[in-house]
Amino acid sequence: MIDPDLSDFLAAGVTTDDVPELAPLLAARGIVGTFISLFRGSDAEVLLRLLVLREIGQEADAPRWSPDTLRRRFSYLDPVKLETVLKRLREHDLLAFADDGLYHLSDMGRNAVAALSMLLRFSAEEDAELGFLTAQLAGLSATGSITPDALSHLLSKLNDLTWHFEEAIASGSEFRIVTARSRLKANGRWLDRGTGILRELLTDPEVDFEIARVA
Repeated sequence: MIDPDLSDFLAAGVTTDDVPELAPLLAARGIVGTFISLFRGSDAEVLLRLLVLREIGQEADAPRWSPDTLRRRFSYLDPVKLETVLKRLREHDLLAFADDGLYHLSDMGRNAVAALSMLLRFSAEEDAELGFLTAQLAGLSATGSITPDALSHLLSKLNDLTWHFEEAIASGSEFRIVTARSRLKANGRWLDRGTGILRELLTDPEVDFEIARVA
């Protein structure tokens, strides 16, 4: 778990208690620390951790791996480097090593893999951020657990896209207009889905006041 000393980053006389926006991040130190451990280091180290974590998580029919099975699966990796990766993932609660001597993803590890997989599934022509935010909001909507933060992220992205399209038209540049039109077409389904969710929220008489205000 991380225990950050923010005194050097805050203005003179300001403490973390004076910044309420820090509270949810500090309360989630365990989660934040886990992701820091996943992405800390050189590009090669981070990619190697993501590779191993994703491959382990993709085996739905056989989610538990023996050390020998892992070594065979990653035979193209240096054995020492592989052991180092497994050790780091295990030490930071992304990978679990059960009493039966088998490796498996921890709950946090599976959440990390799921989030990464969702980002990677969007094609290069689409706006990955918009797709991710819309899919996330759709999932929250289906379970009745939409939060003002999740809604604000989507609205911010939609407003950013609107500004991008309007600026392209105002520029009079054929190239920028064609590029904007292509981007709009590629993101059509996410724009439609996001707009649909907003309309559903605005017509729901029982929606939370703060969510309705943001929408």
